[in-house]
Amino acid sequence: MWQVFEYPLNPFSKRRHVLTTELKPEECLARLRERLSSDELGSGSLARSGWEVGVEGSTGPSSFAIHSESSVRNHFQTEALGHFIPTNQGTRIEVELGSPRGARLFAMVALAFSGFISVALVLRWRQDPVSQWSSYSLPIAVLFPPFIYGYLASSRWLTRAEGPRLLRWLRDLLEAAELDKA
Repeated sequence: MWQVFEYPLNPFSKRRHVLTTELKPEECLARLRERLSSDELGSGSLARSGWEVGVEGSTGPSSFAIHSESSVRNHFQTEALGHFIPTNQGTRIEVELGSPRGARLFAMVALAFSGFISVALVLRWRQDPVSQWSSYSLPIAVLFPPFIYGYLASSRWLTRAEGPRLLRWLRDLLEAAELDKA
């Protein structure tokens, strides 16, 4: 898979990480809830370049979903989904970084639609290759799917730094260490 800055341009890709902490799952959830519910920009430790970046999200009984705060929402923005698993030494946190489910569904529909349009245009061109409209059918049919995929890939590329930031924010907040990359 083609990667730029070790980040895949595939809009369907996900990365899995495993963190461990000595905190109990209840403590992890309490810290996460407290930070997500606070109105302060204290989550700015997410970016160490001086830019204050916040984190928004929600928590469940043993899970969470977070993403970077943004005034302009890119629907392919990286989302971190995680589960807290109790262990003898504390908590194992399984984190999955990738596009939200709705964005992946939109990407599938957009690619399928572009394929359908391309097939229809090629069939029209084969049926009547000399008409004025048909002269545009073949180039549009060939260029439309790559254009759609380029839009999807560029949307993911623009959010390539969010995954590492969210992971670093979680590690700092939960005093966790990365166990391995799955």
